[in-house]
Amino acid sequence: MNLETVYYLSQIIAVIAVVASLVFVGIQIRLSTQQAKADAADTAHRAIQDWYQSATAEQVALNARAMRDFSSLSGEEKQLVYLYGMRMMMNLQEVHSKWSDGSFPDDRWQFWDAWASSIMSPLMKRLWADRGYLFSARFQTYFEGKVAEKGTQKEGSVWGLASEQADSADDAPSPKTPADMEPDA
Repeated sequence: MNLETVYYLSQIIAVIAVVASLVFVGIQIRLSTQQAKADAADTAHRAIQDWYQSATAEQVALNARAMRDFSSLSGEEKQLVYLYGMRMMMNLQEVHSKWSDGSFPDDRWQFWDAWASSIMSPLMKRLWADRGYLFSARFQTYFEGKVAEKGTQKEGSVWGLASEQADSADDAPSPKTPADMEPDA
């Protein structure tokens, strides 16, 4: 075997090694992407679980009262209702953002998308009208589409939780601008 043959054999071995390493890197990237999506889904589902588990009897009762007559709540009670709702909406926006950029699995997104439809209540419509401007433009477009698609539940749900009675969807305020955003007293 002369030097030229050894040279060509070493070049062939080097090319095979480079191709094999590229295949290995590709497989690792794919597995890493799948794991990242699984981790994102797990984190999102823990967030919704935490949100539901944080619903004390007092919070559910307060939300039910807010559904019946939001104007009868004290300023502090209105803030509690809004804080609770904003926490849920921020979780939904985060999941929507991850799903939109491809880092959240489609099969897990189906749950969140269906859940977004299930929370369309007059109370949510009020929250959205008052605070929707705080969310990303992409999420605003998505959620406005959900509102148009689903409409508003008239009975049976306070943000996906059982309710004694719900207001008419017509009682929700019209959208406000940031300049109008003084808390109700």
